[in-house]
Amino acid sequence: MDQLVFDTIFCRAVIQWERGYRAQAAVLMDSLDPTRVRQRLENPSGLGTEAPRVAREILEESGRSTRDREEVTVTPPPHPKGFHLDNPDPLLQYLAHPNSDPMRLDAISSPEIWGLVALAALAHDERENPFDVAPHGLTKPERFANAVGFFQVIGRESSILPEQRSRTVKLTRIDDYRQVETAAKRVSQLLVPEQSDMEDVRKMVFYVVVELLRNVLQHSMDDIGAILAAQRMNRPGEERTSFQIAVADAGIGIHASLAEEHPDIETAGEAIQEAIRPHFSGTFAEGFTGGSQNAGMGLFFIDEMAKRTGGRLLIASRGASVLSTGDPEFKRNHSISKRPPYPGTLVVFELPVFEDLSYDGLIHVIQNKAMEQMPSRVSENWIRFEDPPEHAFRCMVNVAAENTAAAEEFARKTILPRIVDRTPVALDFRNLTICTQSFAHSLLFEALRVAWALKVPLYVQHARPMVKSSLELVQNYALRG
Repeated sequence: MDQLVFDTIFCRAVIQWERGYRAQAAVLMDSLDPTRVRQRLENPSGLGTEAPRVAREILEESGRSTRDREEVTVTPPPHPKGFHLDNPDPLLQYLAHPNSDPMRLDAISSPEIWGLVALAALAHDERENPFDVAPHGLTKPERFANAVGFFQVIGRESSILPEQRSRTVKLTRIDDYRQVETAAKRVSQLLVPEQSDMEDVRKMVFYVVVELLRNVLQHSMDDIGAILAAQRMNRPGEERTSFQIAVADAGIGIHASLAEEHPDIETAGEAIQEAIRPHFSGTFAEGFTGGSQNAGMGLFFIDEMAKRTGGRLLIASRGASVLSTGDPEFKRNHSISKRPPYPGTLVVFELPVFEDLSYDGLIHVIQNKAMEQMPSRVSENWIRFEDPPEHAFRCMVNVAAENTAAAEEFARKTILPRIVDRTPVALDFRNLTICTQSFAHSLLFEALRVAWALKVPLYVQHARPMVKSSLELVQNYALRG
């Protein structure tokens, strides 16, 4: 755990305690390595005058003194034999244990891409204490790891073998919003080639990658950013091909990221369950429908996609993990199982591929489910999907479809000033084939509320069906009672 991540969790535990949420504070403090807690208390530079005193109070009153905890010796788990999403527990347990031996890739049978992503996020050579990976040789799993860029992304010298371009997207570090759309396009186009007729599958893959990477960059506080990779795979005994997309970081985890706005969440498991609810985020409090750049809909949409396509979604974070498995018979049933934690946040999305998938139809169903949970006060549609009057201010929406900060800035500098001047605004969306709910939210959430209050119409032109649907959903909750 890097120092910034450690200090963030430490300070959020202190804040929780001072706000009266003592059980929650104890859980956060207990997630930290006791030796490092003691060392930080001995050298409290940068923590302020009260934080060390409060931290000692947390440890004493919760019965978790660092000395008591250090005396407890836990036997490291056995080395995993495989990286399989069917049973992620062996790898998660191994990575979460501070005394595990170096990872030996030669001992892994048929490694799936998610396992390499989970390991790479912790083993990066820029970490203060990277997870140890044994020197690699020429066994089949080591050659596979080498071919998909594992050793390169963690900073090891290696002669990279030709990438298996038709079936894998090599491990990539993403630490800037400007990389997100390019990465999402590369993943979606390599997994679903342009010449195929599965355009809807490609749209879904793009949507998932954008949302997962945006979550890391916005919430994790990991300076290294995200590790991303994807794989097209055929498991023995399964008729359908599956796409597996994995994103991991070694940041503060979901529980700590929610603590400031949602201090009543007591456990990491509860935090994950809350994170997949619509309109729930660490950027705004319970009862609100969004912050300036976040609608709290990303994980909700991805979870629903997995459930409704017979796919799987693993969300593993500090303190807890949850694996959701959709019903392959498509009867709307799904199962949820608790799994071991991960020292950061790891999200794995697996989508069975079938050519008759309707992305537009699936997103529409999920949007309707979200809208069912938020009654609206609008009895009319404030966005007008029609030609604007001559005097309307017209502008082309050319902001990158994943950049929520740029979308918010575009709204603040271009759209809102015209609305305040009571000038109708016409937005042309012809250049966007798809936009995430987070992007639509950042662009129009505040603009809609101001336009409704001042009775200034908003016009939208050339919006494709699913872009239109995303804008309508923002309208619904932006103007709700």
